[in-house]
Amino acid sequence: MDPFQQYTGVAFLWIYLSSILVFVFGIGQTMFISKFLNISQRKGILIYVWHTLICIVHYLWIMEVAKSDVFGTYVTSLKPDLYMWWSQQAAQDQYLTNVFIVIFYRIFSYYLKFSFFTTFLVINILGSNAILLIEYFYRKLSINFNRNLKFVLGLFIWLPTLHFWTALGKDALIILSILLITYSLENLKKRFLFAIPSLIIITILRNYIAIMIIGSIILSILLNSSSIKQSSKIVFLIFAFTSLFFVFPIVNSFLFNGNLQNINSVLEVITYNAKVTSVGSYALDPNANFFSRIFAYIFRPLFFDVRNPLGLVLSFDNFILLIIAVYSVIYFVKLKCLRLAFKNQISIFCASFSLSTTFFLSLSTSNLGIAARHKYMFLPVVFILILRIFQNAFIKKSSNNNKSINLKLDKVI
Repeated sequence: MDPFQQYTGVAFLWIYLSSILVFVFGIGQTMFISKFLNISQRKGILIYVWHTLICIVHYLWIMEVAKSDVFGTYVTSLKPDLYMWWSQQAAQDQYLTNVFIVIFYRIFSYYLKFSFFTTFLVINILGSNAILLIEYFYRKLSINFNRNLKFVLGLFIWLPTLHFWTALGKDALIILSILLITYSLENLKKRFLFAIPSLIIITILRNYIAIMIIGSIILSILLNSSSIKQSSKIVFLIFAFTSLFFVFPIVNSFLFNGNLQNINSVLEVITYNAKVTSVGSYALDPNANFFSRIFAYIFRPLFFDVRNPLGLVLSFDNFILLIIAVYSVIYFVKLKCLRLAFKNQISIFCASFSLSTTFFLSLSTSNLGIAARHKYMFLPVVFILILRIFQNAFIKKSSNNNKSINLKLDKVI
């Protein structure tokens, strides 16, 4: 429905009724997804309600403070005839992305006659499903953790900015797709149907992330020494390299205008993007050193950087992220698990994807506002990796304790 038009009668009633129906549907599907993932339905509902509240805040922020490209996408999706718009977009760099997201919004805005707010609630369901996947890994992998570690790591699931950015159409789809691929890698034979459409969506929306995912999958298959049969390895590698064959030309065209020749071409694009994005209230010096850029990308702005209300919210979340990181490092040292070998495919994938994405995004982005949004493409995967490292460490510790007890019993006998 046109957000610039006043409606009466049935149309006016539908605006409110559709919002209620979508919200109630979200509760039902949250209960179903929670049961499917074997997580607490009560906590699943709490996550959904919290995500919905943040979604409403995001909606009000867009309508009252800054009408972002999401609003423009919704308005475009209302056009009766999109042919002329498509022909105009054909010359744009992000033609595939723009057309996909407009068609996606059009399903709800044009055909189902959803208002902008109701469409936001639809995206809210997708975003909350992404959080439910994070909760799935947290619940499954943290069973043996002590109370303090479990509490600190559990803060990640409730971060306001994580919920804030997963209320956006493009970001919700991207983060959900990345987590579905990670989820499928736990049991690729049975869950590969989650991975294929997810990879297609990521390729359409952010093809450079798709390259990193495919590369990480290939690396995880090659380095995995135990859980995949040789015949399955060959099949998965064929699929991965075939995907790379189709995705690489799209990335080459989007990032390098078809002129990717060597590593210098990549460095030139990184340098160019770092300079272009070094504007705004929260911007880094594009010439800052490697480690300071990575730290700033993940943990800044902090309280000493605050210049507006949004910066205060971001600094609060970043402070929690910093606490989680410091606490995790302390426990890594305490449990002596920094040298933990990654024998599982999903652990190798998480490590490879996290490192490559962190490296590329932190070096090519100088605006911390953009970083606050884009870092959640890899932070959930980093979180899963941390959980897996701790899980293996606690299992090993428990095993050593059991061996020690058995030896003492043997001596007594």
